[in-house]
Amino acid sequence: MMRTLVSMGLLIGLLGTTGCSYAGIAVAPNGTVYVARNDSFLLGALRGVYACTPAGNELNCTKAGSP
Repeated sequence: MMRTLVSMGLLIGLLGTTGCSYAGIAVAPNGTVYVARNDSFLLGALRGVYACTPAGNELNCTKAGSP
């Protein structure tokens, strides 16, 4: 029983550290900033693309979809 618990703990720890995330940013000619957030955690379940429009010192972002 102890061996199984230790094995499961190591497996969960290993899977938790394999997530890799990165982002990409592109600016359209009309001034819209597109931000793509990608990851491999949970098979990419948290991926998303956001369209942001600058408003002074702030960015107003809306979810534009997923890649």
